[in-house]
Amino acid sequence: QLIAQERKELRDTDATLRALIRNAEQAEAAQGAADFASAVEAAGGTVGSGPGQPPNATVAAAIAAARTRLGDPYVWGGSGPSVFDCSGLTQWSYAHAGITLPRVAAAQWNAGPHPSLSALLPGDLLFWATDTNNPATIHHVTMYIGNGQMIAAPHTGTVVQVQAVYLQGFIGATRPWAS
Repeated sequence: QLIAQERKELRDTDATLRALIRNAEQAEAAQGAADFASAVEAAGGTVGSGPGQPPNATVAAAIAAARTRLGDPYVWGGSGPSVFDCSGLTQWSYAHAGITLPRVAAAQWNAGPHPSLSALLPGDLLFWATDTNNPATIHHVTMYIGNGQMIAAPHTGTVVQVQAVYLQGFIGATRPWAS
């Protein structure tokens, strides 16, 4: 009975900790989204609401391809068709739209012009770096889908998902369909 009681207490404590972590992550995501919206507005742009409209058929195809992978697991080095890391997802998605991207995030940075924060459009690739003044330190890429949202393969232990854009470590964007 003592072991059963201890197991129950551990399960209860685990559930409480998971709830606390989930709440903290949700609060952090909400603050990140608010910071992003404020930064876009300060730069002269708007973040809008509702579904973002792709600017052309190529972008629509890339976003549609990425959406088909929602829920697929993140695996470092994964490039599809059923497991992805961040740059594998963007490369795979744009390949389905007829655009060839380099394999790694830092190389994808050079795959097109760099729109300003106020000019982001669905389909732009968003990048994060350890040093936001040095593109050589880029370590993460996502696909912007508009209205402050992105499709991302975040990290080990997660799945491909829609997330709010956040600014911590954000270095900029690339528009691969414009090159």
